[in-house]
Amino acid sequence: PAKEMLAPELPAPEFPAVGAAAPVSPVSRPVFALMVQLVDLALLLMAGLAATPAYEITLERTPRGALTVAAWIGAGAIVVAMRGRGGYTIKALATPGRSLLMLPVPLAIGWTATVVSLFLLHEGATPSRGWPFVFALVSLGVLVCHRLALWRVILHWRRQGRLVQRIAVVGVND
Repeated sequence: PAKEMLAPELPAPEFPAVGAAAPVSPVSRPVFALMVQLVDLALLLMAGLAATPAYEITLERTPRGALTVAAWIGAGAIVVAMRGRGGYTIKALATPGRSLLMLPVPLAIGWTATVVSLFLLHEGATPSRGWPFVFALVSLGVLVCHRLALWRVILHWRRQGRLVQRIAVVGVND
């Protein structure tokens, strides 16, 4: 009895059989949508940072602070516009055509937001006229690649049963 008190026997861990499917935990749709929005925001900010050196090759210098603020404003506007159009639903993201057709309007809104912010933040220097176009093109490329990658992930998760939605059908016998 004293030995059992010092070192009680623990049950042996159960491992799945070789070749058995691992247990699948469902993914919450709102959490998935929030993750996609945050990744989009991060990718769009990186697109803004990548657009800056690409645009400065043309020798037009704009204060980097203004471009950084414009990138934040443009990225935020694109994400908010995409969310407003229902672009972060599983239904929209699961179909590549539908997902890609939603991109032009949010990109136009983001482009407009960057132009306006650069005009308001030009700080005495000439506001950059070409950078918003470079930002929009890089953003378009990033979002298209991200949507195609998401489509593959959603297909894989659907096959695994992670994106199942539980419903209850209640009826009365009249």
